[in-house]
Amino acid sequence: MNFDDPDDAYQALHWGEEPEEEWDIDDPRFAGEELILLGSLSELTYTTTKGGTPLTDYVHEFGEDPPLLVIDSRGRLQIIGGGYRITEHGIED
Repeated sequence: MNFDDPDDAYQALHWGEEPEEEWDIDDPRFAGEELILLGSLSELTYTTTKGGTPLTDYVHEFGEDPPLLVIDSRGRLQIIGGGYRITEHGIED
């Protein structure tokens, strides 16, 4: 897949659908880079151990301002934006 052309990549990842709008991302990590939007994240599941517990799946459901899942120009997934924060308690909305 050609990630140099975001419109072609978007169409390939969305079964031929044209992007409805341009996304203006205000994140210095991606300055000057065109990102391919996959969609918003409704939840995130990850597997880890915490405090000596056995390997466990943790599920976090995002609230009204979910982050976006995008692909950068190198073809890597990135999570950007959203109304959550990471604290000593984990992911919090």
